[in-house]
Amino acid sequence: MRHETDRAAQAVQEAKQELRQRIRAGRRSVLADERSRRDAAIADHLLALLEGHTDRTVAAFAGLPGEPGGAGLPDTLRDAGLEVWLPVVPGPARPLSWLPYRGSHSIRRGTFGIAEPSETPEFPSPISTVDLSGRVSTLVIPALAVDRDGTRLGQGGGYYDRTFSILTGRGEPGRLVAVVDHSEFGVDVPRTGHDASVQIVVTNSGIFPTSAGNRAPR
Repeated sequence: MRHETDRAAQAVQEAKQELRQRIRAGRRSVLADERSRRDAAIADHLLALLEGHTDRTVAAFAGLPGEPGGAGLPDTLRDAGLEVWLPVVPGPARPLSWLPYRGSHSIRRGTFGIAEPSETPEFPSPISTVDLSGRVSTLVIPALAVDRDGTRLGQGGGYYDRTFSILTGRGEPGRLVAVVDHSEFGVDVPRTGHDASVQIVVTNSGIFPTSAGNRAPR
């Protein structure tokens, strides 16, 4: 029985890796002008989603090259009057921690070349995800793909899955909003019990709630 479970888990991981490779190849094929157009549309839809909420604080991310949302997403949110927090990768196999974003002048390159905020006198070290949950109710996160039931495919490091399992265990996951290109939403994403699920997906085509049990056609 254990061998069957191990084989099933291995098959899921192999299917995930195949899907990652396919989506990464698709992203590399997107020309710069088209990438900019999609990122602008994503930003507009994301701001529309956040507009009107009393909570003017949001956790977000600075996109890697070719990643939907783009490196300028934190500035777009900040320019709209939001207080923005960005993740810090503390080390292998650990959940993310967080620092406030104070502008592009405060950015450094952290693990994997990801843009991270520098410490400030007010925050001389990053805060934990549990502490962040007391400040932020909406977390905007990157993804490679999202199924219609909210199953998220990440880059494979497991940082977001570990991070949000902490909040789920405390009964306070917040509102998870994934950002992908529209062709990456509604994809059949292989899943395990450790994968984070999101409630809302923002693409270049609009805002889409997910629905538990609503999987993409196989």
